[in-house]
Amino acid sequence: AATLVPGEAALLRAVERHVRDVDPDALFTFDNRGLGLFAERYRLLCKRGARFGRFDDAPLACDSVTTYSKAWIRDRSERRMASANNLETHRLAGVGGRLCVDLLRV
Repeated sequence: AATLVPGEAALLRAVERHVRDVDPDALFTFDNRGLGLFAERYRLLCKRGARFGRFDDAPLACDSVTTYSKAWIRDRSERRMASANNLETHRLAGVGGRLCVDLLRV
């Protein structure tokens, strides 16, 4: 059954509560940045970090991680830094006890 919520903050809290209640072993996203944006909005509107982990109360967070290929490092010395040789991914924190799969990278 659908439930109406009075605003964005209530919706964000309902999503957090749903994840904690359902207690999934895995969270699948198409791009982990989506959960990063969720975490930012939650912190802004709810005045604390979202809690998605099982074992602790660490707040949900998303960090950018860039991996540089051997070709990028070699080309860097020649002053040709093509971003096509880099791989940017996003690492989630605050999800202890859950497998997080970024389907964009599968």
